[in-house]
Amino acid sequence: MEKLFNESIKYLKDYSLSSSLNSEEKRSLLEAIARLNVIKKQNFVIIKANDSLLKRDPGLIRAEAYFNDEKTLLETLNEAAKKDPELAKFLASTGGKLNKISSAKARFYDLGDLKESDVNQEEVVQLHLESESYYHNMWAVKKRLNQIPGFKKFNPIGVRDVRNHLIEHIEGKDSLAQIYSFGIATDGPVMRPTKPVGIKAPHDLGLKPNTEQFLLEIIKTIRDSA
Repeated sequence: MEKLFNESIKYLKDYSLSSSLNSEEKRSLLEAIARLNVIKKQNFVIIKANDSLLKRDPGLIRAEAYFNDEKTLLETLNEAAKKDPELAKFLASTGGKLNKISSAKARFYDLGDLKESDVNQEEVVQLHLESESYYHNMWAVKKRLNQIPGFKKFNPIGVRDVRNHLIEHIEGKDSLAQIYSFGIATDGPVMRPTKPVGIKAPHDLGLKPNTEQFLLEIIKTIRDSA
């Protein structure tokens, strides 16, 4: 991700030198660049904390140990296959063996019901606050870039949806994601992953893909304007 941050910042710096911006537009662009440099460091800290929590979460450790025990897993699947013909057919096709593959990990927390005795409670709360701050900073970059010709319609969906529907304006009809939840996952922190049934609030794909989309759209916008 650091490489993508550096590339997008370089594109913006080159754009500031080659384009005919007035003084106000140039100030907005320089602020966007300065904020992105700060966000790059913030991204490193957040992802490091997220991954550390994933590795140490007791529930995930137990689940990983269980599913890495091929004998126990096969016994569970064979029992379920007695009532599921399709599963039985699949197990028969494997010849009694399973190929282990890596899978995404995730752990969701009800922040409204966290207790001081909960494992890693303080770290989870701190990571949630840092993640919210991260999206506010990304939104500030978006607003600064919107002041510049060529970036008027710059509005990356991932950051927009998280900021507008999962952090701010949750009481709006396009959100209603009023369960105060937070997740750590393979793709980074996830905002309000637990939601009431039937609401319109978007699903947060994770801080990593949202950031990647944001930075790639910066680069694409500048390339398209060339």
